[in-house]
This record gives sequence, C-alpha cells and structure tokens, in this order.
Amino acid sequence: MTLALHTSQRSTALVCAFLALATSAAALASGRTAPEPSAKAQFQNYSSCPSTGKREGHCPGYRIGYKIGLCAGGQDRWSNMVWLTDAAYREQQQREAAACSRRNAPTVAPR
Repeated sequence: MTLALHTSQRSTALVCAFLALATSAAALASGRTAPEPSAKAQFQNYSSCPSTGKREGHCPGYRIGYKIGLCAGGQDRWSNMVWLTDAAYREQQQREAAACSRRNAPTVAPR
C-alpha cells in the first residue's frame, strides 16, 4: 500500500510511528520507560541543576537522561544519569528509540 503524503505529513507520520515503536521497545526491554523516582532523586542530590545550581525542584531548560540507555543495557541508577538540555534530551530519546526498535525488531524470514 502506497501513501501519497506531503513531506510534512510524512514526517509527522514517521515521528508518530517512531515514538510508538520507541515506547513499546523500551517497555519490552526494561519493563519501564521512565527513570525510577528514587534513582532520579539520588541523581539530583548528587548533581545540582546546571541552570539554577539547586539540588532539588524543577531544572528549567534541562532534563535528566541516561548515559547508556536502558534498552542498550544501561542501569537505572543515579550513576548512569546526566543533565541534558531539552534539545539534547529529545535527540537522545530519538537515537535511543531507533536503536531499541532495531534491536527488538522481529526477524522475518525472506520468501
């Protein structure tokens, strides 16, 4: 089946499909898609927010990401977490989701 979509529609459709695959792949790989609250709290106690310098509360412009993603075998521990700018976090999530979907893709025998 061929879809005739404009470039922006195609991009939106690909992003939606990508996010759906990423969410399901991460859930399959690790059993969860978000950091454990205790690990995140430990990371915030260990490393202060780059924009505010505080070790608690919201950190404007930054998010907590993983050095090694969960589906790539990274541990859900404070020592595997890092502060990322919002843009860098989005990029990391896209790369990790793509890697997870390739790793967890079903194998289909050629006909």
